[in-house]
Amino acid sequence: MGEYQELAKRNVLKPIEKHIDAGVMRVHYDNTVTAETVPKRHTPFIMVEHPWDRNCSKWFQIYFELYGLLPPPCMNCWKIVAKPKTLRELMEIHALQKTLGLPAKAGMEVRTYTSGIYSAFWYCPMKEGLEGALELYKLVNDDLSKRGIECILKRACTEMEMKYGASNMWLPNNKQQEFFDRLEKIFKVKAHDSKTIPMYYDSIKREWIEWAYQHGDETYLRYTDNKPMYAPLVTYHDRLPGGVPIEIQPFTVEVDDGAIESYLRSKNCERYSAGYVSPLEVV
Repeated sequence: MGEYQELAKRNVLKPIEKHIDAGVMRVHYDNTVTAETVPKRHTPFIMVEHPWDRNCSKWFQIYFELYGLLPPPCMNCWKIVAKPKTLRELMEIHALQKTLGLPAKAGMEVRTYTSGIYSAFWYCPMKEGLEGALELYKLVNDDLSKRGIECILKRACTEMEMKYGASNMWLPNNKQQEFFDRLEKIFKVKAHDSKTIPMYYDSIKREWIEWAYQHGDETYLRYTDNKPMYAPLVTYHDRLPGGVPIEIQPFTVEVDDGAIESYLRSKNCERYSAGYVSPLEVV
């Protein structure tokens, strides 16, 4: 192997160049790399407790996504996954996760390569292996089955199984472990607390309700005092529309109550008196 090939083999900076340039990662004189990992405000999930026995910020976001490595610890990661079919089921699961107080999250499923519009996860203790995961699965499944909700026990992340194939066929090897050990010496990235700050609960739950409406989940009405999110559209193919004409007022940029009402009228949002829900009422 020539020197050029050796340099390419040893160069671990290439996959992270854009992150270094963006200031997200920093290279230090002791040949280590640090990264800023902070909780995201905009997330479709509410994480009730963080799984501290995992460092997904490093193992998934760096080692897997940037270097294509299946980290050895991830082969001992077991998760319980439920797919609520309605917003009501999602809310029930969220309440259950809070009651159990275990590392878990639930929310909107926005990934295009998985089915369903909601997902819920429980992170099984890694030190207890598959046997411990099966015990936790029984606990969760006993409760969910009474509600008519199915759940499964899976290994590692969906993205890893999509890349490397069926997880029951994964076998660790020395090269995989050697590369992982090398990256561990370089990347000094602490796991951040992904537990959702309670102040964000209202914002995220409101998005859940809007998501349900968007996807035709009528159980959202349970959380809007049975008021439709918006007035139904006027149709013309079956009858002539009637009713009292609405005078449309021009929009104004003044920030006061009058401006807000004027803006709503300009958007034909005369729904307060008609019994439709106000966006400000959905919390």
